[in-house]
Amino acid sequence: MLDLTLLRKDLDGVLARLETRKKPQPFLDAGKFRALEGERKTIQTRTEELQNKRNTLSKQIGA
Repeated sequence: MLDLTLLRKDLDGVLARLETRKKPQPFLDAGKFRALEGERKTIQTRTEELQNKRNTLSKQIGA
């Protein structure tokens, strides 16, 4: 199994190492991975913004 942290940090290096195998399997689409990773970051940022807003409103209600 591939480590997602390693893929995020060094995708090109991982792809290069996969190519050195005897029978490289084209199971990892780098472009799609990068696109999905960008989407994940956007969603994570939006989630954090909404959580901060909720926390701020909760403090105002409780004060």
